[in-house]
Parts: sequence; structure tokens; C-alpha cells
Amino acid sequence: MLSLVIISPIIISTALGAISVEKHICLDRALKGIDHESSISLDYFKKLIKQVRMVEKALGSEQEQPFSEGEIRYRNFMKRVLTNG
Repeated sequence: MLSLVIISPIIISTALGAISVEKHICLDRALKGIDHESSISLDYFKKLIKQVRMVEKALGSEQEQPFSEGEIRYRNFMKRVLTNG
């Protein structure tokens, strides 16, 4: 549950356009420090990065990407199927 509480706001902020976030990392949970309670482990950090990258990929790019040859063939085929069907 800790991961959802800490990681979700970061993922949401990047989805809304944040280009930089700050999260403290604790290399050893046994060593308590000043911000120990609000820090995440390296494993959680790796999960965070993976989830942020998945959100970025799902949102796509603002730049138009040209269709591949396969996508163009499929698109043309589907146009014929829909208009002749």
C-alpha cells in the first residue's frame, strides 16, 4: 500500500506534464535518517520509473508519427472492407 500512496501522485503529475519530480531514496531501510519515513527504497524507485515510462508511452507523443508501410496497407484494406461490406 505504501507504493500507491507515494508513487501515484508522481505518476499523475508526470501525466499532467511535470518534467521533473523529486523523491528521496533510502538505500538501507535499517538506517533511519531525517526523511526516512518519506523515502522509498531503490526497488520502489525502479517500479516508479517503469510506471512513469508506461504512462508516457500510453499518452503518446505530441509529434505526428508517420504510418509504417504495414499500417498503411492495413488501413487501405480496412477502407475497402468497410466500403464494400
